[in-house]
Amino acid sequence: MADRTRKPVSIALFVVAAICFGIAALLQADQLSQVLFGLAATTMAVAAVIEWRRQARQRG
Repeated sequence: MADRTRKPVSIALFVVAAICFGIAALLQADQLSQVLFGLAATTMAVAAVIEWRRQARQRG
């Protein structure tokens, strides 16, 4: 039977995604795209913090 334990996601994935979305927001010409990419960057940053706290709680 397959092992069904949840493997932790690398925090670097969320951080890199947040940085990429942030850069994309800065490069957009229209304001709506800037706001939407900014929201995506913020969401990824929050997800990184949540994942970091979850992993820290599991270790300690």
